[in-house]
This record gives sequence, C-alpha cells and structure tokens, in this order.
Amino acid sequence: MASDPTKLFSNYNTPWTAYRDISGQQQDYLRCFEKHAADLDLQDTLTCLSIGAGCGESDAFLISQQMPRLLRYIAVEPDKGNVQELVPRILEALPRGANAELYCASFDDAIDHIQGPVDVVLLFEVIYYISDYSALVKRLKRLLKTGSKIIVSMCNGDLYEPAGIQHLKTWSDLADVQVNMRDLYPSLKLKEITFHSDMHVSKVNVPSLQVLACTMDVDEDDVTAFKRAVKTNENGMLKYQVDMNIFTV
Repeated sequence: MASDPTKLFSNYNTPWTAYRDISGQQQDYLRCFEKHAADLDLQDTLTCLSIGAGCGESDAFLISQQMPRLLRYIAVEPDKGNVQELVPRILEALPRGANAELYCASFDDAIDHIQGPVDVVLLFEVIYYISDYSALVKRLKRLLKTGSKIIVSMCNGDLYEPAGIQHLKTWSDLADVQVNMRDLYPSLKLKEITFHSDMHVSKVNVPSLQVLACTMDVDEDDVTAFKRAVKTNENGMLKYQVDMNIFTV
C-alpha cells in the first residue's frame, strides 16, 4: 500500500539492462556529464537522492567523477533486476566513508522514510512514469534546502506520437516540469542542457517497444506502425534529442 493516496508512478518498471541493448544513450549521457561538469556543479554534494536509479550507471559515474565529498547516497528503484546491478556499482563508486541507502520500492512507498535534507535529487529518464509532476515536486519539497538541486532528463517530445498508437503512454516535455517547479520556487535558478542520441530501428520489437513506451500494452501491430511512421536516416537510425534541466531552489 502506498504511503500516500496520490499514486505518482505507473505500475510499469523499466528493465534498464534491456534498455542499454536498445539504445546507446548511456554513453551519450556520460559524455554529456563530462562536457557539462561546470553546469552540474556537484563538487560540494554531500547527500544525493536518485529516484528511479535503474542500474546505477549514470549515478556511479557522477559519484566517482564529480561528487568527491559525498557522504550519503539514497536510491529508490522498484525493479529487482536493476537493483542487482545498482548495488555493487554504487558501492564501488562511493568515496571512502560514505553511506548508501536503498529502497527497492516505488517512490510512493519510500518517500516518507527518507530523511532530509538532500543536496541533489536525480530524476534521469523517470518522468515518463510519473502521472502527477506537481504532486512529486511537492512531496520532494520537505527534503530540500536552499541551494538544493533537482536534475531532470527526458526525451524532447513524444517519440510515439507520429506512430498514432493511441493506447501508448504519452508525455509532454520539460516545460511542464518547469511550470510546477516555478510554482513552488518562484526564484529558482534553471540551467538547460540538450544532447543528441539515436537507436537503430531494427532493434524495435515488442519487448523493446514496451521498454521505450513505458507500458506492457504493446503488440506486433504497434511495432509495425511505429517502424512505418518514425523518421530514420539512410542507416536506419532514429535520432532524437534529450533535454536535461538543472533546477536550483
């Protein structure tokens, strides 16, 4: 039973190990982190909360490369398969003496057990699973302090809209998140980062489209419709843009 009557997340948990096989986006993320280290400005981070931490690849990179003073890492990840990769990867990346807390649960169930304040909240590729952005940022507020950061990433626009697959989950863009954040923090500072990624359309089948579309409600007809509708280059690559926002409250 969720600790709050407002259900924030969908019931679909992404197996990020499978996602890595579909897209090369992970390496694009790491290059983005390196290029924008000054924008991220994480050197003084003491406490980091990662929501939907997945396999921990992005988190481990940031911890080992850009959070030398980290004392406390908190992860919320509902998928047990992801957690099996997350734990050893994070333990290896943590600075000596730092502590790790793991909640193998949805954020709904974990939020009331997490003690603040936290310096940085990571929301990498998890917004797709959140049904109410406003409820999420409101519940995060008690964990934040002046100067805390929320870092959010998501694809720019809906990859599946041109396919006309009406029953697949759709999303908007980070503009919606920005509106909700400004409602709570009118004076927040915002930095916007954009980078490009791609995947080969041949890798899109029923299981992979389930991962990409955040739902189990996918069949072969959907895959056919998707491949027919999306635009690819001469090499069969579907190119898309990923947006990252850094909010400082």
